[in-house]
Amino acid sequence: MPKVLSLRPLKDFYDLGVYPSEKLFVSDLDPLHPSLGEKISSVDAVILPAVGIKIDSSIFEASEIKLIQVTGAGFDRLNVVELRALGVPVANIPGGSASAVSEYVLTVTLSLLSNLSYSTSCILQGKYSSVRQELISKGINQLSGLTVGIIGYGIIGKAVKRAFEFFEAKVNFYDPRVEGSLELPDIFSGSDIVSIHVPLNDKTRNLIGNNELKSMKPGSLLINASRGGVVDEDSLVKMLNEEHLGGAAIDVFSQEPLTSQNPYLQLSEKAAQRVILTPHVAGISRQAWSKLFKESWKNIERVLLNDEFPKFVVN
Repeated sequence: MPKVLSLRPLKDFYDLGVYPSEKLFVSDLDPLHPSLGEKISSVDAVILPAVGIKIDSSIFEASEIKLIQVTGAGFDRLNVVELRALGVPVANIPGGSASAVSEYVLTVTLSLLSNLSYSTSCILQGKYSSVRQELISKGINQLSGLTVGIIGYGIIGKAVKRAFEFFEAKVNFYDPRVEGSLELPDIFSGSDIVSIHVPLNDKTRNLIGNNELKSMKPGSLLINASRGGVVDEDSLVKMLNEEHLGGAAIDVFSQEPLTSQNPYLQLSEKAAQRVILTPHVAGISRQAWSKLFKESWKNIERVLLNDEFPKFVVN
């Protein structure tokens, strides 16, 4: 019977009514457990979340792993180049959380445009009349007529585009692989809202730094629901503290969980009122997880039970 090691608690699957085939012997283990390498050497496949600690490729050297299956789109916790050299295929599930992420992006954007967090804070401080007058004086935007720039036009980027277009925003995108892409500088200089949807790799790490952020329209918004390493956090905090940007919604961070040295903890009180921070949950919904889990197990069964090639191999 083929053996599968899950590096996420099996309860996660079972709670959503997702169960692997009875023809597989499945066990779970904490990825920090000291016996991880020994355990991997005795199984045929590994299934793990997209988010978590880095997995050292060396633990697969003495294994006969036929597939490492990621239950999500991101695979940056694995070194796919080293694993390819070891002959270990890595597969993900692209776009399984597209609907959840697009809902998140739309929700935080509308919240920032309407100053919901700032209004709530002021009202709780007894400043109802003054905050109302302040917001009216500055002007409140709605999406209709605004320009949105999407960086990364894969399955999730396309879903985000559809969500914004429903509210009559003009949407452009940057993705050099896709016809119709604008140049990256034009996305930053011409957008009222920039939303990021790229994987983290050598080409995208620190893709957005001080120059890019400075070129954005004064008062514009930045949304990052991709990976933390794509945006230089120090530069973003600087632009927010200097009030060049109108606000930001950040779901991902260069180091997770945040440490006490994280730049976002240095936001000024005023800047913090225009920022939404969430703990890497944009793509997490019961519906999205259910879909991701089912597709992940199907891929494992495709390889171990049907002797077929896996889908969505990234290396």
